[in-house]
Amino acid sequence: MTPLDRAAARASDAGARVSIFRPLLLPVTRTVLANGLTVLVREDHGAPVAAIVTWVNAGYFDESDDDVGISHVLEHMYFKGTPTRGVGEIARETKASGGYLNAHTIYDHTSYETVLPAAGFVRGLEIQADAFANSLIDAAELARELEVIIQEAKRKLDSPPAIAMESLYALTHDRHRFRRWRIGDEAGLRALTRDRMLGFYRNYYRPRNTILVVVGDVATDQALAHITRLYGSLPDEPVLRDVGPVEQSPPGFRFRELAGDIAQAQVAYAWRTPGPLHAMSRSETSTKIRSAPGATPGNCVPRPLPAAISMTCVPCAPWSAPSGSGP
Repeated sequence: MTPLDRAAARASDAGARVSIFRPLLLPVTRTVLANGLTVLVREDHGAPVAAIVTWVNAGYFDESDDDVGISHVLEHMYFKGTPTRGVGEIARETKASGGYLNAHTIYDHTSYETVLPAAGFVRGLEIQADAFANSLIDAAELARELEVIIQEAKRKLDSPPAIAMESLYALTHDRHRFRRWRIGDEAGLRALTRDRMLGFYRNYYRPRNTILVVVGDVATDQALAHITRLYGSLPDEPVLRDVGPVEQSPPGFRFRELAGDIAQAQVAYAWRTPGPLHAMSRSETSTKIRSAPGATPGNCVPRPLPAAISMTCVPCAPWSAPSGSGP
């Protein structure tokens, strides 16, 4: 049973509350094109809008130590131009169709979203397909965008929560890529070149490593026909994935305290837990943590602390990519 099926079953059992989960009951059509692109389409005619999401199975965990931050930089460059659309034209065309663009990068994936009126769906899909297959990563534009990203990285240095969490991950891991500052630092970002960006882009932005999702006021058959027309001719090429070193840090308590000119104190805790594919399920792990002496659900701190302190707790499980290179 898929997660969607389980959600639908829970909603059906909820009786009077089923209306809250009604969107989950809408069917999803899953198709895999000949080149490996996974396509998910869900019709929802509740409003005359459509959303297109390109989900690429590449993120911070796929970066070597020499390229920390490259997936986030590529996110910034993705909509910066193709051979047929100059810098800024992708955003202008999308806005002219009544839509908007957004994107985000995280540890295991990068996604690109556009939401626009249903009447502009085909135009929006054409723009998304062009960006996916033909991003230029212009060197001059890359240099300008790197300055923006460097300032973004510097702003994180002024954020106590960001400092606390990034320091926590670095303290918890000796070898795993979780230990690194997620979007990179100034020195590493300035070292990124167009050739390295293109290498990452051409390796990971493959149909077989991507899920294309369409949700909204569309006809499934027509949407699939347009997707096949725009994406079906892209070559099916292998993805070379380097998952990085396996964490082998010894057990034991670790502690780090940072002090400085800050207005808000932060306390962050982490526990090493079994990985998601371990025989012990996530629910069992969560139960064991919450049932520890002094712990209560929703509160990982065994004793009261001053109200001025912000607290965060996370389970840190060893991460490794599943077998196969596809999503």
